[in-house]
Amino acid sequence: MTTHEWKESEDDGSVVFYRANHHAGRWSLYRRPKDQPGWIPLDPPAALELRLLLDVLQRKYQRRKVPHAHVLQVEKWLEDTESGNGENSAG
Repeated sequence: MTTHEWKESEDDGSVVFYRANHHAGRWSLYRRPKDQPGWIPLDPPAALELRLLLDVLQRKYQRRKVPHAHVLQVEKWLEDTESGNGENSAG
């Protein structure tokens, strides 16, 4: 399993942590506000969260930390979500 974690600042100044797991060809996304203890599954994730994941993966791909197939998989997932054909997780 591959895990990617990052944090984002919301418009109100609060911090939200994100986690994406890639296991057996499938993705799962989670979020956790800084002031809460547990991870909340994003099922299905919104296009905004998929864009955040795609940005993280593209930067990691440029540094040769993730395979290009992961970037392509999330790009397709985002495209399907934006067109209304989204699945629960890319795979």
